[in-house]
Amino acid sequence: MRKILLNLTKILIVSSLYSTSAFAINPVFPSDYPDPSAIRYGKYYYSVATSSEWAPVFPIMKSKNMVDWKNVGSVFPKRPKWAVGNFWAPEISMYKNKFYIYYVGRKKNGPLSISVATSDKPDGKYTDHEPLVGQSVGSIDPMPIADDKGQRYLIWKEDANSKNLPTPIWIQKMAEDGLKLIDKPQEILRNDKTWEANLIEAPYVMKKNDYYYMFYSGNACCGNECNYAMGVARSKTLTGKWEKYANNPILKSNEFWKCPGHGSIFNDGKGKDFLIYHAYEINSSVYVGREGLIDQVTWNKDGWPSINNGNGASQVVARTKNSIDKFSFKDDFMNTHLKSEWQWPQDNEPNVKIISRGNLVLSQNKKNNAVLAIPSKTANYTAQIKVNMERSDKKSFSGISAYGDAENFISLGVKNGDLYILKKEKNKLETPFKLYLPRDQKNIYLKIDVTSGYKYKFLYSKDGKNWENLYTEVLGIFLPPWDRGIRIALVSMGNDNGKSVFQNMKIIPK
Repeated sequence: MRKILLNLTKILIVSSLYSTSAFAINPVFPSDYPDPSAIRYGKYYYSVATSSEWAPVFPIMKSKNMVDWKNVGSVFPKRPKWAVGNFWAPEISMYKNKFYIYYVGRKKNGPLSISVATSDKPDGKYTDHEPLVGQSVGSIDPMPIADDKGQRYLIWKEDANSKNLPTPIWIQKMAEDGLKLIDKPQEILRNDKTWEANLIEAPYVMKKNDYYYMFYSGNACCGNECNYAMGVARSKTLTGKWEKYANNPILKSNEFWKCPGHGSIFNDGKGKDFLIYHAYEINSSVYVGREGLIDQVTWNKDGWPSINNGNGASQVVARTKNSIDKFSFKDDFMNTHLKSEWQWPQDNEPNVKIISRGNLVLSQNKKNNAVLAIPSKTANYTAQIKVNMERSDKKSFSGISAYGDAENFISLGVKNGDLYILKKEKNKLETPFKLYLPRDQKNIYLKIDVTSGYKYKFLYSKDGKNWENLYTEVLGIFLPPWDRGIRIALVSMGNDNGKSVFQNMKIIPK
């Protein structure tokens, strides 16, 4: 299934998490799942993560065992009215039986700002509220906490590195309802160590015995040149003085995972603390994106925390035996509604309808394109779709795409009865391949074969059984945006209010 599965006997099985002989490999969230947070409520765990420029905004995941997670919806089906993008760093928490998600968005013609959504249930429905803070250089990575007296605070990062300035971590009192800030903010930490480089961010604070502990991340988070790692500081009070651990960073890259960081802590109810965070898998590089991991937090005799004994992200965690095959996706469109894993650009929601059981209709809007996507889950896989040419508009490009964003993609599809490969890099569109098809062709099967996350081969079939290779290998090194992984998308493009009809989507790991 994955290359690493062939070497399971060579990998340490960390069996201390649960008393079971079943296991699987980190990530617990394969695919693009950055800046995750999680809580335990009753018998279940709930997690949310950054969705960036994809909707629905902030997926909500649910698990009974911390291992097998199911998508149960989103915080916002549509983006909040006040924000135009950059939906980052949602932090889920509970206070007096109410659930709060503090998150980041960008104001229209304004800075990155922090807002909050509330609900009576961890899986929604959430009500959005007005932003709490938006400093001129941007405010990101919010984290709520209450002190021993019940006073609520918000802790966040001022995004000053965007202006080549130091990055303060701020704290400010909140009103009892958690919906507005009161009194004055106070700086409690900033980047001043070599390993932190030009920034610290992603604060998460918890109380343990006599200390508050702040887990934070430093250095460059994203892309091929990333050098992210996690450190910790502690203080007897929330407002300081904060002492950074002499042995920082406590979590850094290793042979399996690169640039780990931006995590939060949750408890299993049995006295064990766990860190949920993200990292790039070495074998997948940046093409899958920052995947979601979980590791146990242990505590040294000196009172400082440790993650995987300082060896970086673990490759194997104790798991249930049903969770090995989590890198595939299938949708035969036989239900009347989409599966919850589907995504679309948050600023360009497509018109989607399932008709006559098994036919998905993707309709274009005024932007002349419609995109419906699934995050890639591994670096080596095939993605396949059937296009109903008879029902699709002939003037529309109907196909499947390795999709970074609207200005960067590689697509295979049909238009006017012929087969095309389209390549768009930095908004420059090329057509490296065209194949004339028989004019009586009613359906066409399309396949993208992906190796190493960025090497693409294209195939087509008239019957879904016998496949023909097209063109030469196309490289997609340029595809992923700096903060996102590549999606496999169904696309309908180039014809105002046109439509494309698809059947039987499959993404299968090699």
